[in-house]
Amino acid sequence: MVDYSIFPLDEEIKDKLAKLEISYAFQPIFYPNGRDIYAYEALMRPKNIGVMDLIEEFRIKNDLHTLEVATIFGAVQC
Repeated sequence: MVDYSIFPLDEEIKDKLAKLEISYAFQPIFYPNGRDIYAYEALMRPKNIGVMDLIEEFRIKNDLHTLEVATIFGAVQC
């Protein structure tokens, strides 16, 4: 899991992020030739809930910003 406490974020966001159980993984994106890597994408892997369900939960709470912060800082720490 990601340790968000090391990042320069306000305490309210840190408290919300501390409750999330999300890990991240990087996956290569290949050129059509199948041999060369074009880029990497960061994948969000929440524990005990599907990604789409987690996004919907935060959308309903009008708090997608928290997930965006989690993904930016979580992927960087990964």
